[in-house]
Amino acid sequence: MPYLQDGRPVDMVFNPLGVPSRMNVGQLLECSLGLAGSKLNRHYRIAPFDERYEQEASRKLVFSELYEASKETSNPWIFEPEYPGKSGLFDGRTGNPFEQPVIIGKPYILKLIHQVDDKIHGRSTGHYALVTQQPLKGRAKQGGQRVGEMEVWALEGFGVAHILQEMLTYKSDHIKARQEVLETTIIGGTIPKPVDAPESFRLLVRELRSLALELNHFLVSEKDFQMQRKEETLMSDFQRGRSILIGSYPNLSFARPVVKKPTFLRLRGSFEYEIQSWKYSIPPFFATQGFDTFRTREISNGAGAIREQLVDLDLRIIMDSSLVEWKELGEEGSTDNENEWEDRKVGRRKNFLVRRMELAKHFIQTNIQPEWMVLCLLPVLPPELRPIIQIDGGKLMSSDINELYRRVIYRNNTLIDLLTISRSTPGEFVMSQENLVQEAVDTLLDNGLHGQPMRDGQNKVYKSFSDLIEGKEGRFRATLLGKRITSNTTT
Repeated sequence: MPYLQDGRPVDMVFNPLGVPSRMNVGQLLECSLGLAGSKLNRHYRIAPFDERYEQEASRKLVFSELYEASKETSNPWIFEPEYPGKSGLFDGRTGNPFEQPVIIGKPYILKLIHQVDDKIHGRSTGHYALVTQQPLKGRAKQGGQRVGEMEVWALEGFGVAHILQEMLTYKSDHIKARQEVLETTIIGGTIPKPVDAPESFRLLVRELRSLALELNHFLVSEKDFQMQRKEETLMSDFQRGRSILIGSYPNLSFARPVVKKPTFLRLRGSFEYEIQSWKYSIPPFFATQGFDTFRTREISNGAGAIREQLVDLDLRIIMDSSLVEWKELGEEGSTDNENEWEDRKVGRRKNFLVRRMELAKHFIQTNIQPEWMVLCLLPVLPPELRPIIQIDGGKLMSSDINELYRRVIYRNNTLIDLLTISRSTPGEFVMSQENLVQEAVDTLLDNGLHGQPMRDGQNKVYKSFSDLIEGKEGRFRATLLGKRITSNTTT
């Protein structure tokens, strides 16, 4: 170990990078003050935030005590004016001094309870999580070791594809592959390779479908590397009893309407350029040549009006008209410095037309209708992926998704009663209930979208589908990019 100028070796050596990373500069001052107190036989009681009395108050106090200790004990190495608070150390192996001075002192060191003897643990078999089907966490539950993102990256970097596949399938959450490994081990033979997706990926697909995002995944054959499309649509899941749909809402489509503002989407393409302000958009609306066509139509707001506009769209006409306008703007383009502002305006318009044509082309190529962007049916996550468990004392433990679904169903049933049973209900009541249904659906998909998130009786924020998927604790990072595995020994 390195030793001081008086010949005493130091007890512990710390990495200095641990100080700024933990943002705890106070431990440096505590270290130096402890050295001064041991030499002067003093104890200190320091008030926090003493910089409120004077700038650099802590440093002045520590340096003054070190200087006094240096004088009284006749040890000049305790306080050296060239680098106060630091001292030169000597290499314990060679006896040569280190190039730079080092902070020395006597801080409080507390040994933590995280010792290896209490953590070493082995698992050959054990319980699995109910939803993700991965091994549980913790030594008390015979849990498995976690192969996190960085471990997966290391395996990928070494190119050990078979070991990586074994970690993420056989030893983790591939139910069918786990059974086949057990049978093959007992009976004998070659362990077959998994041909379908593990349970965590299937769970992610169903949660994304609950957000009204339809997914089709592909499997690659090792023989000919041809893409074999495996389509699992919501309708097929519905026929197999894996997923259900809530009935369509009368005169209501789920989107986020602009409150108390009419929708001018139908005449949007008639404007010469994009107009940002309502002040300048209303006069061109009534001055448009085709206004007579829409004179008899009612100006409405909300998702229903947006869906009607999207149904009437002809994508090929939009592409043709955008292309014609783009060519006309290209022919009228000017390069004079006097019209620089006009050139920028025309350039922005041309870029907008290009993006519009690319979007329309994508809709046509993928055979997707624009009105599908407005959600009319709400897919429901299968019940086994949001279980309700009875615990000790007869209490029920449920997923947050169940409570959010309950709010949607309750408000939707109230809306149906207002529209079917009470035919004389004022329109304001119906519109208010529609807003409540919309709010419940938005909370289910993304809690906190409208400001304050919804909370339970213990003031805990409910986890929506977006919260389950995104973030460090979400499905991607917690159960897909890294998994818990059944391994021999963990520490």
